[in-house]
Amino acid sequence: MKLFLGMTLAALMFMYRSFGPAALDGSSWDVRIKRTPLLPLGKKDTLVFERGRFSSARMLASGYFPSGYDAGAEDQEAVWETSQIREDGTVLTWQGRVKGDRIKGTLIHRGLNGAEKRYSFKGRRKTF
Repeated sequence: MKLFLGMTLAALMFMYRSFGPAALDGSSWDVRIKRTPLLPLGKKDTLVFERGRFSSARMLASGYFPSGYDAGAEDQEAVWETSQIREDGTVLTWQGRVKGDRIKGTLIHRGLNGAEKRYSFKGRRKTF
């Protein structure tokens, strides 16, 4: 019985490290963000997960500061989401999935008037 409990605990810890928040923390991703799927090129960005916080290099320059993110596991992928609020009240909501060295997801920009602009992004884990 102790062996079974030990193996179960080890498997849960492996899954948490592989697919949960710990799998994202300390990682950087080179992505392209685009408004419509028809356009082949998008704007380059770097997404960073560090110490439980998320930041986007491009959006940081626009006044969206690092924010905490929620992450979990679903279908052998790490899933995450976060919202960033700029000083003027506009909101960015990021949702993404990570599988291996690939990342993809959506970005919703909500303006002061409530209008939403939707973007998609995808990319790879940054290698140093």
